[in-house]
Amino acid sequence: MLGQTVQVAGVEACPKWLCDLATHKRLREQCNGRNPALVREVCEQVRDQDASVRLNAARSLGSIAQHGDMEIIETLLGCDSSYGLNDASSSVRAAAAESLGEIARGCKLERASAMLLARFGDPDWTVRSSALNALVRISGPNCAEEWLLDRLLESLNNESWSCVTEAAEALGRLAPKDDKRVVQSLTNLFSHPDWAVRKSCATAVARVAELGNRNALSAILPLLDDADWRVRKAALAALPEIVERGCNEGVNAVLRRLDDREEVGRKQTLDIISLQDEDVQVAALCALSRVSVPGDARVLAALAERRERSSAGERVQRTLEQTMAILERGREEDR
Repeated sequence: MLGQTVQVAGVEACPKWLCDLATHKRLREQCNGRNPALVREVCEQVRDQDASVRLNAARSLGSIAQHGDMEIIETLLGCDSSYGLNDASSSVRAAAAESLGEIARGCKLERASAMLLARFGDPDWTVRSSALNALVRISGPNCAEEWLLDRLLESLNNESWSCVTEAAEALGRLAPKDDKRVVQSLTNLFSHPDWAVRKSCATAVARVAELGNRNALSAILPLLDDADWRVRKAALAALPEIVERGCNEGVNAVLRRLDDREEVGRKQTLDIISLQDEDVQVAALCALSRVSVPGDARVLAALAERRERSSAGERVQRTLEQTMAILERGREEDR
């Protein structure tokens, strides 16, 4: 079945990857949980010696297995084995996680959640991402159980930056709105030495903190001057979710970023210098349209002055015009 090569007389053999793709499609169309024997056969192939067969089996189970099938779930978890989530192939581990998220969606299975959480430290980012998505599907967005929140908060202290990043993103998607313990734990990491951690925490705080949360605002404002442009961009995107429209602190901080520049002493790691300034400037303009009061003369004057400069790139100029139109339209409506 999976992994077999089709040979037709006089015709070159069909590549195995194409056969696997066709088989996967056929399984989805013909099975869909109505053929238990076929589902079990595919389940057994998760333990096949051929990694491509294991990959397609793990991938197919998410589409053909019945919701809540514990036998399939146990197989994909790879408990006490080197298959499923514990497979030597990162592609198989990622596929197993994705299928688990589908089959166990909303089931709130503690062991499955714990094993997915353990994958936050996986060396492959696709596995970490798949594990995070599966964990959210199993738990349900913004309604994680207390034990899982505790485990995620503990993971924020992990030595691995990747584990901390995934835990922060998971908290942003799973924690209840305005969970003060979560918000405080995330803001505590705004000074973390790794830019990816600071970026993920800023995004997560925007999802959890209530609008007008002064503690969150005070913590995130310094990130607008962060040494890394990706963190500044994330903080600008997060600000409108935290600050109330017309807050002077927020408006002033965003205005400073309209002329974002890479300052002396800031680290540049894998940055495209020609793009990083524009990325932050565009993010600042988008944030300004949401945090400033329509018709604010000071803001409109700053935007008009920025428009006169020939140094602005096309993308910045286009976003600037859109922002001005939004704020000026609001002024006209208020009259």
